Amino acid sequence: MPLAKEAPQPVSIPTTAPASPTTQVTNVTGYEGIPFEVYRFFNIAPATLKSDDMKQIKEIYKWAESDGIGDSMVKLRNLEMKIGAPHIGETRYTKIYNWVRVSNIVNSLEKEREEQVSKIMKKRETEIKRIKQENEKKLAEIEKQRQVEALAIKKSREPELRQFKKLRQAYE
Repeated sequence: MPLAKEAPQPVSIPTTAPASPTTQVTNVTGYEGIPFEVYRFFNIAPATLKSDDMKQIKEIYKWAESDGIGDSMVKLRNLEMKIGAPHIGETRYTKIYNWVRVSNIVNSLEKEREEQVSKIMKKRETEIKRIKQENEKKLAEIEKQRQVEALAIKKSREPELRQFKKLRQAYE
């Protein structure tokens, strides 16, 4: 009988430890301080943008910027779904930029209006306090005058009242 072949020796695989622990990247800024995900969202190359287009992208990102890039992207996607597709010849970011620009104007006007209302409310409150103080003074003066007049009437009518009281006692 032939002899069995010897089994091959197992090969030892060297183990390597990871070089460094993995870290989560939260907000990587890309070209001009805008993450590359924003450029990819609009399907544009940042190096080929004109300065006006770059200004629009910056304004859009400034509006959408939040805690993380994921939240910003969701905000952009939701806005795009809300306002709909751009017209023929209009880019996606131009349509969003126009909405953001109008939204910023509306927000600034609302803020300005609220500041004016607040200013007027404070002014009227001080006016009301002043009028209340003046009225309290006038009320105090009228109350004093009422008491003085009541006392004067009582004193002037006292002798007459005394006579009628004596007359009443005489009938008892």
